[in-house]
Amino acid sequence: MFLGLVYNSLVSGLEEYVLSPSHIRRLDVQLCKFLRSMMKGGASYLDDRGQRRQLTSQQVRKAWSISSVHVELAVRRLRLLAAWCRRPRHHDQAITAVWGTTKVEEGYGVDRSREDSLTPWARQFDADFRMLADHSDQAAALWEATGGSFLVVLSSAEFAEEFSNIDMSVLRAQELSVQIPPEKLQVVSSGDELSEGDLQEEYKCAWLHPSGEMCGMTFKTYNALSLHTRLGHKLRCPITPFIVANQCPWCSSTFWSRSSASQHARLAFKAGICRVDRSRWSPSARTPASLQCPGCDFVATEL
Repeated sequence: MFLGLVYNSLVSGLEEYVLSPSHIRRLDVQLCKFLRSMMKGGASYLDDRGQRRQLTSQQVRKAWSISSVHVELAVRRLRLLAAWCRRPRHHDQAITAVWGTTKVEEGYGVDRSREDSLTPWARQFDADFRMLADHSDQAAALWEATGGSFLVVLSSAEFAEEFSNIDMSVLRAQELSVQIPPEKLQVVSSGDELSEGDLQEEYKCAWLHPSGEMCGMTFKTYNALSLHTRLGHKLRCPITPFIVANQCPWCSSTFWSRSSASQHARLAFKAGICRVDRSRWSPSARTPASLQCPGCDFVATEL
């Protein structure tokens, strides 16, 4: 009830504003006041000397599993950007307001690509993108591929699809995590020597260049390696290139976007069964610009 009636009312609509650090602190103070009043004295404890101490604001938020205003607004802005990535042409006015570009120009941001010409909203979105890259391997790989500019993400359909599939709630989980070690965890002191098997496993790219030379780039996580192969070498699920519209070519189910239809087809490819009409809505199928088969020279007359 507190999240629905109080917290959402406190931060409602603020994701569309560029707030200063002082404004964020004032909102956090007000949030903690509400939480402390509901704890009815539970926001304090007795130390070893018998003196009563107050819990810190971070401890109070963790007790209620509520993230700070700064993180909450960042998650909401990132989800807003993910919605723009799924249907960029439906948000041309918002993109124009942020980056000063229109759909008639060739690519987004041709007149707002320099750092000194970015609007405050664009700087805020890039800062949120950086925050997400610090806590998500998938976002970190995308950050490196785009040079840290969300404008580059919007200008590429492939980058936009990757960004829209990132779980933004990882920021909340990182802040609220108490980091309790699992049972039977073996702690290695700084003086102990690590064997070769104890070293962190790295994932190496085994893609071969036309010359026969292996790529050989290494990554700390499998997700980072997968993103590298998709973006760097254009290696994707064999089903993905055949999804040319927001409709599944096998069961004819329709979705809001082509990326949703691609995800449906990939899951069906792995499961061996295509689940018909599982989408919440049934929008009409949109005919793509080209009706040529991605796998051959056949050109269809209709979708």
